[in-house]
Amino acid sequence: MLDTSTLRVAFGVIAFTLFLLFYSVTFRRTRSPYSGWWCVALVLFLIGASLYLLDGSAYQVWANPSANALLVAGAGGVWAAARSLRTASPVIGSFFWVPSSLVLLLPWTILLSMTGPAARYSLA
Repeated sequence: MLDTSTLRVAFGVIAFTLFLLFYSVTFRRTRSPYSGWWCVALVLFLIGASLYLLDGSAYQVWANPSANALLVAGAGGVWAAARSLRTASPVIGSFFWVPSSLVLLLPWTILLSMTGPAARYSLA
């Protein structure tokens, strides 16, 4: 039986392999918006899943919310890829919520890491 850490690492390896295939074969040859958005989505999924590997450590306070935000941004990349197939270009302004959500998330994670339960763990 596999534990969640093993499954997350396997997902990361698969996402990285898919990113290499999409970028090196599809996107570089065609420069299609669909494959470009899929590359963005795969990178966001890969980083988000990698941040979940910090679950259970002192970094969990900022890693889990950041992973959630990156996975939601990856779903937005999939949405933009699907929208680009209808010959309707994705509206750039509709994807600006991703950086703003990360900017709003950062002060809360810093505050929680200094005052929350993870503050008792020392990194030294």
